[in-house]
This record gives sequence, C-alpha cells and structure tokens, in this order.
Amino acid sequence: MPKLQRLQVIDSLKIVLKNLNQQKPSFRRDTALFYTLDRYFYHYSQINHPHYELAKVQALFADSLYRIATRTHWQPGIAIATVWGAEALLNREKDELAFTEFIKAEELCEKQQLAAEQGLVLIHLAACLVYRKDNTQQQWDKAMSYMKKALHIAQQHNLPVIFHQYHNYMGDFYVIRQQYAEALRFYQAEEPLFVKYPNLFGKATNTAYLGICYLHLGYDQKAQHYFDKFFKLVNPDYGTYANYLYHTVLSEIGNYYLHNRKDYHKALFYQAKYERILPERPLFQQMTHYEAMYQIYEGLGNHKQALRYYQKFATLRAQAKTDEVNHKLKEIETRFNVQQKEAQIRTLQNQQLQAENDRQRTEQLLLFTLTALLILFLAFLLRANRLARKAAQAELRLSEAREETTVRTLEAQEAERRRLATDLHDDIGTSLVALCGQLSANEPARQLLNTIITDVRTVSHNLMPTELHDLGLTDALDEVARRLETASGIRFLFLSAGQPVALSPAAELTLYRLVQELMTNIVRHSGATEATVQFVYHEKHLNITVEDNGKGFDSESTKGGSGIGLKSLSSRVAWLEGQVAIDSGATGTTIRLDIPYTHKG
Repeated sequence: MPKLQRLQVIDSLKIVLKNLNQQKPSFRRDTALFYTLDRYFYHYSQINHPHYELAKVQALFADSLYRIATRTHWQPGIAIATVWGAEALLNREKDELAFTEFIKAEELCEKQQLAAEQGLVLIHLAACLVYRKDNTQQQWDKAMSYMKKALHIAQQHNLPVIFHQYHNYMGDFYVIRQQYAEALRFYQAEEPLFVKYPNLFGKATNTAYLGICYLHLGYDQKAQHYFDKFFKLVNPDYGTYANYLYHTVLSEIGNYYLHNRKDYHKALFYQAKYERILPERPLFQQMTHYEAMYQIYEGLGNHKQALRYYQKFATLRAQAKTDEVNHKLKEIETRFNVQQKEAQIRTLQNQQLQAENDRQRTEQLLLFTLTALLILFLAFLLRANRLARKAAQAELRLSEAREETTVRTLEAQEAERRRLATDLHDDIGTSLVALCGQLSANEPARQLLNTIITDVRTVSHNLMPTELHDLGLTDALDEVARRLETASGIRFLFLSAGQPVALSPAAELTLYRLVQELMTNIVRHSGATEATVQFVYHEKHLNITVEDNGKGFDSESTKGGSGIGLKSLSSRVAWLEGQVAIDSGATGTTIRLDIPYTHKG
C-alpha cells in the first residue's frame, strides 16, 4: 500500500478510535476498540514512526484485550494481553517493569498451556537480561537457562516460529559479545527452517547477519554474497523494521571497514547511506555514527569534515550525559515510589491477613458447630437404625413363629390324615371284606359292600398319597386327574412345561393337597365338562393354572365358606410365599398360582 494511502487509512482509524474512547466501557465497545487498534497498530508500524510511539499504541492494544478477557473471564486472553503489555513496556525502554511483567506472563501462559506464547516470553526474558549495558555473567547464565527452556518447549510441541526465534536471538546474543563464530552456528541452523517453512518471517534478518558474521570472520566473498541477497530482499520503504534492518546492516558494514580494515572509502560509502535515516534512530546510535564519520574523515585527511562531525559527536555526548543524569534521577525517584508502593502493599497485605484470620476463625467456629450438629444427627440415625433393626428382628421372629406354627399345623394334619387312612384301610376295610365274605349268598348286599369298600380305599388313598413320593408332584397330580376323569366323566387335561424344579417335601405336599382339592371342587361344584391343570416352570417361580368351563361362583360370597374355601387357599399360598389370582364367571373359573422357588418349607 502506498504511504499516502496508508496515512489516509490511519486518519480514518483515528476518528473511529476517538469515538470509541468516548463511549462507556462495555464488551461491545472494548471488542470494537480491540479490533480497531489491531488495524491501527499494523498500519502505524509500517510508516517508520519512532519505536516509542509504536509502543504506546501497543500498550493500548494490550489494555483493550485485557479488558475484554477480564470481563468475559477468558483466561488465555488475559495471559496473551499480559504478554503484549510486557512487550509494550520493553519497547518503551522500561526494562525492569517489562522483566517483571514477562515473569508474570510466563506463569500465566504455562498455566493456560499456551506453548507458543510461553516460548516467546522466555526468549524475551533472556533478551531483557542480555541487552542490558551492565550485563553480568550471572545474568548471562540465567538468560541461557531461559533460552534452553524455550528450545525444549519448541521441540516438545514442534513450534517452527519458536525454533526460529531461539536461533535468531542466540545468534544476536553472540554478536553482541562479538563471538561471531558462535553466532554463525545459530544463524546457519536457521537456513533449513526457511526452506521447510517458506512463510516463516525473518529470512532477511537471517541473511543479513550471516553476511555480518562472515565479514567479521574474514570471509569477504561469502559475506558479500549474503549482503547482495539481503539488499535484494529488503527495501527501506517496506516498513519500520525493514528500514531499521536495512540501515543497521549498512552501519555494521561501515564500522567493520572502519575499525577492522581501515578501508575509509568503503566505510564512508556505507555510513553515508546510513545517515539518511539518522534522525529516526535513538540518540546513542546517532552519537556512534557521528563518531564513526569523524574517524573516517580523519583517516581520509579531510580535517574540515572531521571537525564538523566531531562537534556533532561532542554535542550529543554532552546531551547523552545530561540524559544519563536525568535517567539516574528518574531511577532514584522510581525506586522511592516503588518503596512507597511496597509499604502500602505491605499495609494492605497485613489488613488482608487480619481479615483472613478473622474469616478463618469464623469458618472454624462454623465448622465446629456443623460438626457438633452432624455428630448429634449421626447419633440420632444410629439410635433410629438400632430401633428399626430391633423391630425388624421382632418381625422376623414373629414371621418365623407363624411359619413354624403353619408347618406344625400342616404336619399335624398330615399325621392325622395318615392315621385316618391307616384306620380306614386296616380296621374298617378289613372288617368290610370279612363281612362281604359272610354275605356271599345275598348278592345285592354284597355289591353294596364292594362299593363301600372301594370308596373307603379311595378315601384312604387320598388321605395318604403314596404316588407323590413314588412319581413326583406333576405325575402324581396327573394320576389324580385321570382318576377324577374316570370317576366323574369330566374331561381333565394335565399339562407340564419347562424344566421341573424340586421343591421341599412340605411345599410339594402342600401344592399336591391344594391342587387336588381344587380339582375335587371342580367335580363337586362346577358342573363343568372340561377342566385343565397346567404347571409351567419358569426361571424363578412355578406357575400353576387350574381352569374349568363350569358355572363359576361369586368369589366374594364364598370367602370363609365350605371346602377349601378362598381363605384356606390364600393362607396356604401365603405360607408358600406365593400369590393367587381368581377369575370366575358364567363361562367358568380360572385360578392362577405363582409360587417362588425361594420357599424352603
């Protein structure tokens, strides 16, 4: 973009910035300010403004992002804004404050896992130490530890930009120490990076310093090769940094020919080109240039020009001393202000510490109260649990007693049944057979006795079913169904499905009696022509269905009635821990039993 057009863009952005700064801070305002400053900073940096002015814009840029990130609780944004703020302080030559901010920024970037930003901050920390005028060996060692950590991050996360910055700054550090062989090693390591990553920024810088290193090492042809490449790559009109780099190279070459080769003509050629941007350079660079020009003209024997440049050099040196004194006074004033602020901070910290102690005492008291209440609550729960456990144990004992009573009742009933069956079979049956032998002449009387004998044997058999023991539950009931079908003429169908599961003897006898009496009641009361008994063995329970096509009954009116009765049916099923369902109407009756296998009998 032409410079005139860029200046027009900057003027329009200034108006936008002015309007935004007049608005009340808000997320929308700060976001717009951030993006406008971004564009303003970019264009402003391309028109060769002094570095200090750029730093002020950069500080506004960082502050805007910090406001946005703080308002939205965007932690990575806060870390990045801190990095930019530290860079702005560094560009404004506030080195100590910048170093402190970079320390803070490095911790934030590491916490937010911003690897690229953390690597860049570590390199800046090293630069803050190395670029000091009174750089010590201890500071150099600390700077190298920062650079080593930055390299480790670049290797761990494969960050080409950090690799480039690491080698570029390491080369620059060794150039400052005039260790050109060491510097060359780092600049050479950068060349493959630019081949692999063509869009990587900094190729011109690398080319320039390769030439400077080769020049100081005495390889003039190699140095000239890189300088030719550099001057083809860079035009001073490309922007602030391009302008700075272009003339820095000119100054380096001029100083080399002046001090190392005493080639005053070549030195003058390069220093004269450098002088075109001299007003834009810092004071100490201007002073260094005037000193070099004085020495060049002195070497060429042009004493008039030498005197003119020496006067400029002396004037700037006196100004520099004044500036140095003022700088020292500012440092003292700054330290005094810092001490005052530190005292204020200590006072605030003591107040905060007291408030924290008060808060902790309050929390301890609250914790003690809550603990006491919790202990009381737990004691109440334990007592309630003991009472509930005692009640459950009492209920269990009562249930066991009821079950034992039921078992004894059933056992007593079965014993009584066996006794009656034995008496019928052994005493009454025998007597009736003997009587039948004596009535052989009276045929009608004999037939009546035979019928009575058969009935007695049937009753005796029903009272003591031997087939339950011999055949098993389902086959025994199937046999009962066949006898009832023969005796009554009702068609009985007995079905069994699934894998039979053996129950306890008491449970099987109870089921046998129960189903036997249900079938007997069908014969006696239903008036049915067909009946079905179905056993289905499921995984966890036995399902028994007894149904007929008889006249049905009113289940409510028969509760507590004769026969097995619904009450008797329910009590036996309850003892088996099962469930019963009855459906009876004009088209017949269906009784469904669900008996779990868990009953132990």
